[in-house]
Amino acid sequence: MRPATSESTRRGQGLLRGARANSTEEAIRLTQEFNVHFVKEPQHFLVADSSGDSRVVEFIDGAIRITPAESRWQVCTNHCLWNRSEADNDGECDRYQSGSEAAENLPANISSAQAKSAIRSMYVDDWMMWTSTYKLTSGCLLYTSPSPPD
Repeated sequence: MRPATSESTRRGQGLLRGARANSTEEAIRLTQEFNVHFVKEPQHFLVADSSGDSRVVEFIDGAIRITPAESRWQVCTNHCLWNRSEADNDGECDRYQSGSEAAENLPANISSAQAKSAIRSMYVDDWMMWTSTYKLTSGCLLYTSPSPPD
């Protein structure tokens, strides 16, 4: 990451809010190009592209840590994935395990209702900040909400 300036930090925050990259690799490169500031660490987000390539990007102890998908799906919950196995993640976070099981059972072409059902399996009242699910081949938003899915 570059040395912090108010402009580069502001631009880095904007990057996370809506910049479009042509690939997951480009999104990762852009993330590393800007200063991204979170009030509390660790923080994370998931990026994916239409090829199915996805990565969870985590900011841990001031460093960017990137975890690539190891299967056709990737789950990002409120715990760190960096340098942990699938079994470790399942054992450390019930929400991750629920989401992994739900994702494993989803068809390749999911509906909005199926996306909501998978998200519902991970939801805990007053814990989940927000979530978004997109159809990667079209960019169509399937579901987004700061509250539990109906």
